[in-house]
Amino acid sequence: VIVDSGHAGYSETGSWTASTSATDFYGSGYRWANTEATTTATATFTPDIPEAGRYPIYVWYTQSGNRALDARFEVHHTGGVTSVEVNQQIWGGGWVFLGDFFFDAGTGGKVVLANGGSDPTKFVIADAIRFGGGIGPSGEVRWREGAKSFLTYKGYPASNGEVSIRPVYGR
Repeated sequence: VIVDSGHAGYSETGSWTASTSATDFYGSGYRWANTEATTTATATFTPDIPEAGRYPIYVWYTQSGNRALDARFEVHHTGGVTSVEVNQQIWGGGWVFLGDFFFDAGTGGKVVLANGGSDPTKFVIADAIRFGGGIGPSGEVRWREGAKSFLTYKGYPASNGEVSIRPVYGR
């Protein structure tokens, strides 16, 4: 299940700006907000989970030197709320793993990105959240596949060989 900014399952509070300036976005664009000392804007990604279970959660954002070093994603799952900080200056333009969490079926879970951060000269990016890894060409769940197949699915170039892509798989 993928929830993309500006589409079904996405909502926001505060001031966000739509953009396509960076080229490594997911779907048709992304949203950005200024980082503030206290939270003044949130972007919420609410999936419709097909069945209860443990789901790996991934975030997609555009990377740049003007992005937050401490973008805070709060994962609201069956067991509570888990906060995960992401450096949005690196590893963007592909699916970045936030963790594995248990979700009940339906729309009770969500991931919330807040614009509160340590550097008010930076921006947080709300682009897309993926709930679950899917099934790969091997018939196995994505995380059980080999590094090349898995990372190609995450958005890394298929031209990378097994040797050059393994260090990316290990991060």
